[in-house]
Amino acid sequence: TLTKEQPLRFARLQLRIPEAANPAFVQQLLWGLADAEDAEPESLAAAIEDAFRRDRQKFDDGIIRIIEKHPALAQLDRCWSILTWYIVNGDAQESDVVEAEQIERETVTIDVLINRGSKLHIRGVNGARGSALEALAAVLWAVPERKKEAWSIIESRVRLEERMGVRCCIPRSLTPLFNEDKQRCAALLDQLVADVETERHKRLAAALSSMSFSPQRLPAFARRLIAR
Repeated sequence: TLTKEQPLRFARLQLRIPEAANPAFVQQLLWGLADAEDAEPESLAAAIEDAFRRDRQKFDDGIIRIIEKHPALAQLDRCWSILTWYIVNGDAQESDVVEAEQIERETVTIDVLINRGSKLHIRGVNGARGSALEALAAVLWAVPERKKEAWSIIESRVRLEERMGVRCCIPRSLTPLFNEDKQRCAALLDQLVADVETERHKRLAAALSSMSFSPQRLPAFARRLIAR
């Protein structure tokens, strides 16, 4: 696309798009900038900040994609702050039913699908929080000086993140940290697995408790499970 070939020109153009314009214009520019190979970091950072200011949720995928494709941007504090904001506060839905107003309906061609194929994901699985965690992995490989800050962010998400789809993205962000502290990584992975088993137990117990079984017909293992 022209945006990919002339990123500086179109990054500047994005800043001049009126607020009332169709958001699809900004979205397409963000995707084009993400794929640009020779873009100036400052122009990309300006485009990210502009989109974040306009509507941080509507443009989340474009913003995160730029950072993942150009991870050195995380050297800039403002880009790092935006990425970490999405890790903590980004959208995440585990239902495959997404409200109509949250989707920008557009005509999708086969070329668009091919161009985006490397980053296609089901929005209901991990949303912006999961995508941001995956982008964090790329950042830590490229900008190792962010590792110290990343540890506390990842540890916080292991403790606090409730969405299963997002939690499944956490191990990828741990990979660049493995050689730095294997024991710490292992402990976080153990906690992730233990929390999954605990959640499964709670859901199964709740489901069995709601069923109408007589005590005689309720399987022994189910009675033991509910009693725990």
